[in-house]
Amino acid sequence: MNLDIATATAARLTRAISTRQISSRELLEELLERADLVNPALNAIVAFDRARAAASAADDAMARGSGPGRCTACR
Repeated sequence: MNLDIATATAARLTRAISTRQISSRELLEELLERADLVNPALNAIVAFDRARAAASAADDAMARGSGPGRCTACR
């Protein structure tokens, strides 16, 4: 996949999920890897448990065919 999460827009990330180029879980893990790189300088991220649960729920919904049409940030 050719998706640069550091520069991709929320709309592009949403499209990638809805077209199954990447799962919510995969995107979250890539974002967490990115956070590991930049967070020491920012000290902004505390916990990820809710994000992982939400990503799992989104992937499960997509598997049932009822996934979100677009992210809430894009509305």
